[in-house]
Amino acid sequence: MDVVGSLAPRPVLLPSVTRDWTNQNPYYEVPAIRALYALYGAANRVGEIHVDANHGYCRPIRERMYVWFLKWLAEDTHVGSSVKEPALSISPESDLRLFPNIGRRPDSSAAGLC
Repeated sequence: MDVVGSLAPRPVLLPSVTRDWTNQNPYYEVPAIRALYALYGAANRVGEIHVDANHGYCRPIRERMYVWFLKWLAEDTHVGSSVKEPALSISPESDLRLFPNIGRRPDSSAAGLC
């Protein structure tokens, strides 16, 4: 809390979830940090996201975090309460390899191989 409070009056976003050590943030840390920010006239610059989830950076947190970034970094005040994240697909491993032939058996039909 002391470290985050030292950021005042710069905008700060405090995500938390119900199933880890951050579960009490909305009740203790966020109000205390807002009180510190209020000394600078910047209580509105303390944002919070609290979702029912396990520890991690889950999709509902990310989608609401995008709104926060758009507001404070891009000065876009016309966004809603969340920005939908597009569906993600994972590329095949072969497309992700920097050196696609390492770890593969050499092709015996290739020229120059015994």
